[in-house]
Amino acid sequence: MKYIGYILIVLGVVLGLFAMKSFWSDWRYEKASISVKADVVSLEIKPVKPTVAKLIYVLAYMRDSKIDTIVHTKNVNYNLDKPLPSIEKLKAEPQYIRYVPESNLKQTSFPNRIIVNKDGAYDGVFRYSNFLIAFVCGLIGYILKRWK
Repeated sequence: MKYIGYILIVLGVVLGLFAMKSFWSDWRYEKASISVKADVVSLEIKPVKPTVAKLIYVLAYMRDSKIDTIVHTKNVNYNLDKPLPSIEKLKAEPQYIRYVPESNLKQTSFPNRIIVNKDGAYDGVFRYSNFLIAFVCGLIGYILKRWK
């Protein structure tokens, strides 16, 4: 058990280093990217299952002083209690696109990442979850190392 504990502690340290790299890359993307409001050009609703629909948006936005478009798909659950909103209501919902401008391409590890959301904020991809995994792995290793 002692050797397994040592291995888990080393694994926790290695995972912690990977977590720092991931967090740093995510933070740099957040600082280099900007968020712009997009207009819904078209919206298509395709039923996937009896209670699931696929929404296919075509969004237009200003990217580096030029108009660009992107296709964004989203699956939505609906039922009798919570029906699918009308196309007009879905088109009226705000859509924001976060991208890296041409001038900031070298400042991030993810120059081609494009994120579509409803509020323009960047939620991050992993944030602190990788640190938690590394901490738990190191903690279990420490407990196993001390166990006789």
